[in-house]
Amino acid sequence: MKIVKYIILMLILLIKMPNINALQIENILFTSNNDIGTKVVNLNNKNNKNDEKIHHINKIVKIWIENDWIVNATAEIKDNKEEIKVSIYNLLGKELHKIYEGQPKEKDEDGNYKFTSQTPINLPNNVYILVIQGINYKIADKFIVSK
Repeated sequence: MKIVKYIILMLILLIKMPNINALQIENILFTSNNDIGTKVVNLNNKNNKNDEKIHHINKIVKIWIENDWIVNATAEIKDNKEEIKVSIYNLLGKELHKIYEGQPKEKDEDGNYKFTSQTPINLPNNVYILVIQGINYKIADKFIVSK
């Protein structure tokens, strides 16, 4: 009975606090991207045609699965010199597949880093979490597999 009261109290607190956008399961922080954005800073002046996009935060931009079950993700990474790990987790926090481990290398045309699984990953219909973990951060975003 105490557990039910505790759960109801927690739900009421979560409803009254709309800025809470994180869920932690087994030491993995799952954060929604509603509050996260990219700041664009001009290093020189406004007339410079070669304005560079400076990434002040880490953010998953896009997750998609190709027809041959290759999982792809693009992300804004603040520090590309540190080792990262990109993995797929189920909703219980269990790591299912490791997509990438090492320093980010490949950028797309928008200046984001692209991560691609080396082998096909045939995931059953469900909701999954893609987690990018660096030394000092973990970012996550959910995606749905529907065949």
